[in-house]
Amino acid sequence: MRKRLTILFFIPLFTFLVSCQNQANQKKIGVIIPIQYTALDEIVDGFRKALSNQYHGKVMIKTANAQGDPNLLRTIVQQMQNENFDLFVPIGSTATEMTLGLVRQRPVISLASTLSQTDRLAMPVCHVSVVHDEISPRKLLRFIQTLNPSLKEIVLVHSPTDKIYRQVQTLIKEAKSLDMAIEPRMIQNLTELYSVTNALPDKTQALLVLKDPLIASGIATLVQVAQKKRLPLITADQGTVKDGATMSLGVKEQDIGKKGAILAAAILSDQKPCALPIQELSSLYIFVNQEHLASSGLSLNAIKKTAQRLHYPMMFVKHDA
Repeated sequence: MRKRLTILFFIPLFTFLVSCQNQANQKKIGVIIPIQYTALDEIVDGFRKALSNQYHGKVMIKTANAQGDPNLLRTIVQQMQNENFDLFVPIGSTATEMTLGLVRQRPVISLASTLSQTDRLAMPVCHVSVVHDEISPRKLLRFIQTLNPSLKEIVLVHSPTDKIYRQVQTLIKEAKSLDMAIEPRMIQNLTELYSVTNALPDKTQALLVLKDPLIASGIATLVQVAQKKRLPLITADQGTVKDGATMSLGVKEQDIGKKGAILAAAILSDQKPCALPIQELSSLYIFVNQEHLASSGLSLNAIKKTAQRLHYPMMFVKHDA
């Protein structure tokens, strides 16, 4: 009887110790998104799927959404730091800046940000790897010009973040050299989106959105305005087309996550983040929402010709209503 009681006592104790050991060996990864929208969900999905193939150790991945709130973003990063996360994966420049401002020692992988090699070298202790996904303003404008040379008056709806503001100024300058006019419309929050976009100049021929998380999270409002005014809504990411935009020139969002997973596997295998080269996504695609082409004034034939001329693969994206 005593022997049986001893065995019954040690079984749960052994199970508890094994569980503790497994948790100790498990790597904790925090994925931080600034706001919810389809493109970021695709990046996270690509990261999760690819990491399971790239790294065979035990991991726990936690995804946290800051809902567009800088204070909540700070709290998320601080909480992950207090819980001793092994790896931080912020998506976008805003989340990256906040993470690097708070996390000084643990490794960071910045996805879809503009962090440069110069920025990395300027850090007192470089502990960040980077995946770039930006499209040059000239490529984006040349795409629009090739698609329809008569599109001269374009309204660009954007947020006030430093990264986006710099891109807007570059676009305005580049547009002038191509005999195009970019009319910027800045919004501070989503509540302003409806009023701003419903007061467009009569001469507006197209709406343009960059890879801008705040605007992308409210893309449904822009879709309604574009359809009402029969304007093409052109964007710079695949996710907004899935959410109703007419078309975009951009990268496959899941590829951003896949590149990040390769970096994560290397870092979890004890490679130094700053020793890993910045990953560039250079393969651009034309994503098309056929459902909304008719109301945009653009033709599928013109898009196909543009794809052939500029050597961009074309993909049809189904609108998630």
